[in-house]
Amino acid sequence: MGRFYLLRALFTAFLCLCLSGQLCAQSYGVAFYGHEVDQDKRTSLDLTPAEPLCLNENFDMAFDFTFLTGKKTYFGYIFRVIENDKRNFDLVYDNDADVFTLIIGEELTKIKFRIPQYNLYNKWNKLYVGFNISDNSISLTYNKHTYTHKVTFTKSGCFKFLYGANTYKNFGSADVPPMKVREIKITRGNSLRYYWPLNEKSGTEWLKAEHYYWKLLSRFRVNGSPSTAFNADNEELYIIANDTVYTYSPKRAGLKSEGFPYKNNSINIGNQSIYSHVDGKLYNFYVDDDFITVYNPGYKGFDKPFTASPITDNIQVNKLISAADTSLYIFGGYGHHQYKNRVKRYSFNTKTWSDVKTTGDFFTPRYMSALGTTANGDTAYIAGGFGNASGKQILKPKNLYDVMRFVVKNKRFEKLFDLQPKHGDFVFGNSLIINEKDKTYHALIFPELRFDSQLQLIKGSLQNNSYTLVGNAIPYLFNDIRSYADVFYCPESKKFLVVTILRTMDDKNAEVKIFGLTGPPETADSPVVIKKQTASNWWFWVFVAVVLALGLVYGFVNFGRRKKTELQTLPLPGELVSNNPLQPVTTPSVTEPPVVTAEEIIIPQPKHDNHAQIYLFGELQLVTKNGKEIVNSFTRLTKELFVYLFLHSVRWNRGVSAEKLIEILWFDKDEKSARNNRSVNMAKLKNVLDLLGPCTISRDTGYYKIDVDYNEINVDFHHFLKIVNDHGRLTKEKMIQLAEITQRGNFLVNCEYEWLDQQKAEVTDDIIDTYLRYLHNTNIQDEPEFCIKITNHIFQHDHVNEEAMRIKCRALVYLGKHSLAKSTFENFRKEYKSIYLEEFKEDYPSVLE
Repeated sequence: MGRFYLLRALFTAFLCLCLSGQLCAQSYGVAFYGHEVDQDKRTSLDLTPAEPLCLNENFDMAFDFTFLTGKKTYFGYIFRVIENDKRNFDLVYDNDADVFTLIIGEELTKIKFRIPQYNLYNKWNKLYVGFNISDNSISLTYNKHTYTHKVTFTKSGCFKFLYGANTYKNFGSADVPPMKVREIKITRGNSLRYYWPLNEKSGTEWLKAEHYYWKLLSRFRVNGSPSTAFNADNEELYIIANDTVYTYSPKRAGLKSEGFPYKNNSINIGNQSIYSHVDGKLYNFYVDDDFITVYNPGYKGFDKPFTASPITDNIQVNKLISAADTSLYIFGGYGHHQYKNRVKRYSFNTKTWSDVKTTGDFFTPRYMSALGTTANGDTAYIAGGFGNASGKQILKPKNLYDVMRFVVKNKRFEKLFDLQPKHGDFVFGNSLIINEKDKTYHALIFPELRFDSQLQLIKGSLQNNSYTLVGNAIPYLFNDIRSYADVFYCPESKKFLVVTILRTMDDKNAEVKIFGLTGPPETADSPVVIKKQTASNWWFWVFVAVVLALGLVYGFVNFGRRKKTELQTLPLPGELVSNNPLQPVTTPSVTEPPVVTAEEIIIPQPKHDNHAQIYLFGELQLVTKNGKEIVNSFTRLTKELFVYLFLHSVRWNRGVSAEKLIEILWFDKDEKSARNNRSVNMAKLKNVLDLLGPCTISRDTGYYKIDVDYNEINVDFHHFLKIVNDHGRLTKEKMIQLAEITQRGNFLVNCEYEWLDQQKAEVTDDIIDTYLRYLHNTNIQDEPEFCIKITNHIFQHDHVNEEAMRIKCRALVYLGKHSLAKSTFENFRKEYKSIYLEEFKEDYPSVLE
């Protein structure tokens, strides 16, 4: 078998070499330039440049796509299929209406649909388009929903397949949404006929898009002057604001927030935060007052409330925590026209602050420098910044390009080298990401003399002054001490995160942006160029035919009757002409979802026990104590207003400002009209809530809030939060209660709002995490049947949850149901491959270990 795969590998490698510069690609998807560039620079993908595909029988076209974030205009053509050079079949997105529409010729069909905003921008979305020639209809399937439209096809149809912009005859168009497309397949029945993986970004140059273009992951406003910290172990980015800790994780691709119980909190300008890998805690500190406080999760806040202080003397310091002496070290900073080179130390053991007397080379006073450490924090590297030897701003400060090493054990600075700026002067974001094995680093740089600036990631050597630009530039508004930028690396997800902060002039709030990039990042100056395949390569196809024939003979001789599951397809000249190397394809298989028996599904009905009810799981329901359903009393807008206010009130026990409501619901109206609409809809909402009883709208603190008497009104989401936020021991009774709540259906299943997608994802994560916490603290041998039920509940929310699969298989084996356990594993493998387009890497025995 090893020789067979070696032959196949050599054959594939030869294909890569012979395709006149074509590259064996990886699955990143094709990125399309749209309205953000000039018409002649917009991306066009022609799958049939030589001649159309003549398809006289029914066929299906399937593909994956997602939208790029951070663009202004998304209107345009996803694809255009042209039949016999006479008629076009177009899928068009209208961003004003947020609707995808299938167009035939100049006719709008009844095939119209929406994709939830979170999925549209953060997930691959698979579409199936069926050209049903035999019954004269066309169909489109998304998320198991199929839409059909009658159309008359000709008996002999030849089709041209175009994505994005095109200039083909009189079918040309320059309207392209900024998107990515991959995995285009054309099938007849169950037979895969044509396959374009689209593994690289197209255009005049082909780049690995996910490793080059930064993606805006989240954008939001917070109160006060926030600071950031990063937990590399859990891959969590923390944003610490006046009243809330926000947590972003690429693993769940969502933002969580946890409010503080105390009010009138005022975080200081110049505060910074840091996560300690030594004790696993999050700290916030303020150098001017020798102040440090530790965060207590679970809506408890920090152990010491923030107190207002004068303007800081130590803004944009660098920091590290060393495991060697369990201490926090703080370097440099700026304040009151003075640059600092002081090193301060806080000992977590003695809880005391002190100034550190350093030795070695002179550490120039500075700020806007970057610091990174080795894994245990015993050695730090500090790069660049802005300052001067005197520390006085009045005496000609300048950009610094020295790279220093600081050793905690002997408190010694050593200058390693000076960087040579290649593209003008720059300063640094706050962190260096150190790779000890390769002796390299990644850092953010930007020109500090421009307000409309740009952040650029670089990769440099710790052994010499060489560095290269990697990834594209990130727009960055730089307003000196009101701006902040930092970069972090997620070792498990292999993603880089950049966070930027811009405070308002009154320092009352700030805008936070989080960007992501898949590692390793691509350099800006090494595009991979793909050359088009031409008909003059006849000699190539002859050679391919010979090699393929030899390979088939070899396989037949060596494997006899061995059943073949993987099919290496080669196009015939004129059938498949694309800018992509040939890829192995796997015969599609039908996957089965995890089995859930009827007795395990508990769907509680609304209770009528003289208590009113508010249900957020399943369809939104409001039921009076007399059993009357009143959700239909809402208008479309008052329903959204209720959901938005209610979630903030129940989940975080805090209200919403009038300005935030206008931003979410009436952003398209002028100030006067928005105020009037708010007042009218608040009155409507109050009238509906009065029917429930003790459920009122308050504005005691200047924030709108819905107050609920939970003794009189049963709220499933309130009960849910009590269970999932219980960090004590979870019991079997609580799991049964959680199942009763969540089995009504997905969270707010009939509410589709852009701002709600993130919260739905967080609720799903909380459900899965709570079930897994229980399972991890339960001995499978004690309750194998109940453990199986819990795993089935998990599968309803995540069909490919690896931990649930392992626990279910082990529980089934313990019960002696070995065939069911093996079947569970095989179904999981099929589902995993259908979603991720790759094999699950573990085998059955390792799952049972």
